[in-house]
Parts: sequence; structure tokens; C-alpha cells
Amino acid sequence: MKKKGFTLVELLAVIAILAILVIMALPAVLRMFTQARLDSFNNELNTIIRTAKQQYLLGGGEAQTWTNVEGSTNKLDLTGNSNLKYSVTMNGQGQVTRIQATNGDFQYSKTGIIDIADKNDIQVVSNLTAGETLTIQNPIIFVNRQNSGSITAGDEVAIDTEHFYVVSSDSTNTVLLTKYNLLIGHIYDTNDGGNTYVLVKTLSSSDPGYGLQNESAKGYYGGTAYDRTGIVPFSGKGYWDNANCVWSGSGTSNTCPGTAGLKSEYANASNAAGVTGNYSTTYPYVYNSGMSSVAPQHGISNDPFRMAQDNGYTIAYYVEEYVNTLKNLGAPSNITGRLLTYDEASNLSSTIKGTGSYWLGSAFSYINIRSVRGGSLSYNAACSEGFYGARPVIVVPTNAMPS
Repeated sequence: MKKKGFTLVELLAVIAILAILVIMALPAVLRMFTQARLDSFNNELNTIIRTAKQQYLLGGGEAQTWTNVEGSTNKLDLTGNSNLKYSVTMNGQGQVTRIQATNGDFQYSKTGIIDIADKNDIQVVSNLTAGETLTIQNPIIFVNRQNSGSITAGDEVAIDTEHFYVVSSDSTNTVLLTKYNLLIGHIYDTNDGGNTYVLVKTLSSSDPGYGLQNESAKGYYGGTAYDRTGIVPFSGKGYWDNANCVWSGSGTSNTCPGTAGLKSEYANASNAAGVTGNYSTTYPYVYNSGMSSVAPQHGISNDPFRMAQDNGYTIAYYVEEYVNTLKNLGAPSNITGRLLTYDEASNLSSTIKGTGSYWLGSAFSYINIRSVRGGSLSYNAACSEGFYGARPVIVVPTNAMPS
């Protein structure tokens, strides 16, 4: 009996039907694979969040940023996708406030309080234009670099929206000076030519840009001597033997009385300011970040400078708060803050020194602190609040700087 097989036409028909079925099913299959990869990426995001919270607790509860960009020494203890690049920031309250992550196929970028990653916020990279794709990079970037491959005094760098000048750099640390004073403290008006000081406003967190750099916060000689913005005392108390610093009246000088002026840890028996750090060999450096918890004395009724201190803080408070702000913006967790030394300020170019007025961290005498005033080196009593603002220095481990 002769067996009958499929004809060529029948085989072609079957192949055509199968091809149609594959074509019809392919989008659904691709969507299934895409969804599975998206779910995997979302799981990785939530693993980042959980791990960051765990390492925050193990690390002593400090605000910090973890990232696995090239050169980073502060990474999360993660295993899995080697293509995953991330940067995650935790504030001092144990809350994740910023995440950026990408694996080449998907990306996620969000700021705010993030408890769990939402899949709806994940973007498919292939659907984005070149300008929309996310690049995880060192949170510190060069804005103006004089010599490629090296860090040079005068280079300009940025952390998020905050800009800095490089003061110095060695194999251990890089010293950065904020480009502008901070918008903090008080605003005074001296519209009669300087004889009468009127407190216009005590700045607070409700003011836009509060606590960040601001070009208008120039203090005394900032454009005009009659509008002083961002004014703070170096210290109202804490450094002095009797813990007081007083204004002795109109037409006379500020005094910070005590048996030896500065406390023993800052002064020696001859009333010359002592040294609390190795930042300067010529002019004693007395700035102490531990004074951030010391509030100024209460106001004196006939002195607007002292009255303003009722609602203010000494300069160390603002410097330490600024360091925490930078960490929340993605700066490395091991940065520290201080003020410029007199020697450092002496070596700044006029462009970097600027035209504003701000405190330095070095002492001039047992009651006076060095400063930059209108671009020139000066000094004033540490309790004086009518002249100077805060222009912090940020010390960054050099291995955390971009290559």
C-alpha cells in the first residue's frame, strides 16, 4: 500500500501558520521577559534600600552616601548584578533621601523620603534619548580644572548645586573652600551710614536657600556696607574663662573679659591664644567644631547685636550643619568641616578671597579672631556680630575626589 506524505504546499501552509502564531505571541513573550527583568531590577533597588539602612545602623547612625562608582571607598555590601551602578544617600535620621541606579537596561532616579522603590518610577533605557539616560558618577565633579589628571589649587568643583575652590591637596586630603558665604544668621541694615544697626531679619529654614551658599550673603562690605546679610558671631561664649562676651557700649570696643581671656585650652599664661590644631604655625588656630552645641549668650537690651543672638548660634553650629547638608546631597560620609586658617587665607588669590566678609579660624589675640573683611585680612572680637559671615572649608579625603 502506498503511503501518502505531506505535500509541499501543505508543509508551507503549516510553516506559515506557525510563523503567524510566533509573531502573534512574540510581543507577549517579550513583555513577559521585560517584566521579569524589571521585577529583578526593582528587587535590586529595594535591596539597596534595606542594605543602606542596615549599614547606617552599623555605622553609628551618620548621614552618608554609598556608591560603587569607580574609585569609591564607601560601598554597600551587595552581591548580584555586576552591571548595577548605584548611589544612595541616607540622612541623619535613618531615611533614604536619594537613589540613583542603572543596570544599562533600566534606570531609577528619585529624591525625597524613599521607603520602597516603586516600579512605576523605573525607566526603560531603550525608550530614552541620550540626554535622558542616567550616568552614576562621583558626587564631586570638576567644574573648572586647570590640569587634567591632577588637583590644583584654584580648581573649581561642585557637590550637587554647591560650588567650591580647591585650597590645597595632597595624597591624604583635599581642602575645599565654599565659593560663597552661607545664607544663615541675620540681616542688618545700617542705612544711616553705619552708626545705627537695625536687625532686619533673623534667617530661618523657611527662607529659600537657607543654610546653603548664596552670593548675596556677603556680610560687611558685601556690595554695600549698609545691607549686611548672613551675619553670625564667631562665638558668644564657650571659649572664654567667664563664658561671657559683652558689648561695652556705643563707640567702644567689644570685650570678652576673663582672667586670661581665652580658656586654658586656647590660651597660655601670657594671654596669647593657644593652638588646638596643626593647621597653622604662625597664627594660632582656635576654631573648635565641638562648639557647635554652644548657644550664644542672651541679648543685652541696648545692643541689637547681642539681641539677635537670642535666636542664633555660634559659627561652629552652622559649619557642622552645612557638613550634614552636603552629606545629604551625596558628599562622602567622611568629609569634615572647619574654617580657613589665617595662613591659608593669606595665600588665596584675590578672586578666590572674594569681596565679602567672613570669619577665619585663627586667633589674633586673646579676644580677637582673624577674618577677611571686604577682601582684605582683618580681625575682630569673637563676639562681634555686625560684620562677618561663615564661609566654611570642607576637607575631603583625596581618594574620594574624581580622577
